[in-house]
Amino acid sequence: QQWAHAFHLLHELSGGGLEQTVVTVNEGLSACEKRGLWDRALSMLLEMGCQGLQIGAITCGSTTSACEKGNRWQRAMALVYGALQNTAS
Repeated sequence: QQWAHAFHLLHELSGGGLEQTVVTVNEGLSACEKRGLWDRALSMLLEMGCQGLQIGAITCGSTTSACEKGNRWQRAMALVYGALQNTAS
């Protein structure tokens, strides 16, 4: 249940006034990926955008993989498409 502990720590960071970083969120996304928690991964991705954190290849890869493992390939394709649109701009 290490993934649950990782999520708890991430929540404590934001609730305690400590700033989350791309690295800490990516670690949480990696836990989502391993467990197939696509919905939580998407929430974290949206939260990253709201916090102004840069969403890079590792972030997109982990989130896409979580969607795929959760049998949400349509969401994964939408993420890839969105990432491609953002890099083309």
